[in-house]
Amino acid sequence: MQYASALNSHNYLEQIKALAMGMATSDALLEHMLLTHQNTTGYIRASMGTNIQLPEVVEEALLLMENNLEEPLGICELADLIGLSRRHLERQFAACLDTSPSKAYMEIRLRYAYSLINTTTFKICQISQLCGFSSSTSFSCLFKQKFALPPSKVRKK
Repeated sequence: MQYASALNSHNYLEQIKALAMGMATSDALLEHMLLTHQNTTGYIRASMGTNIQLPEVVEEALLLMENNLEEPLGICELADLIGLSRRHLERQFAACLDTSPSKAYMEIRLRYAYSLINTTTFKICQISQLCGFSSSTSFSCLFKQKFALPPSKVRKK
């Protein structure tokens, strides 16, 4: 948390890029998450084509997803934490976002990975782990399906 106060919120992406690599990866990630966390629900709304206010249970589910990237929650566990059945949570997501909770969760994880690739110097394998993927291969495959480019090509741009 000691780094958050040093970062100017208007140009934090540039400052994240400039952070010394001597800083522990977990500290850098934490700082980055603290600064980008509030934008993730916006990413989901934009990608799903809606800017309307979502029901509280959907907002709460998205918040839990955002806060559990490195070790993603199962959809049943997510529903239990919110106090809904899995099926009711799925119906809420379908009605509000026209997608499933699983797809929304994957969207959040992949968009966060994209952000990390563009704003940090973490290795692709580190980013895949930080975003909850068990292997770099599966991460790269899903990333390429989503963004039409593998993570290594996105980094080179």
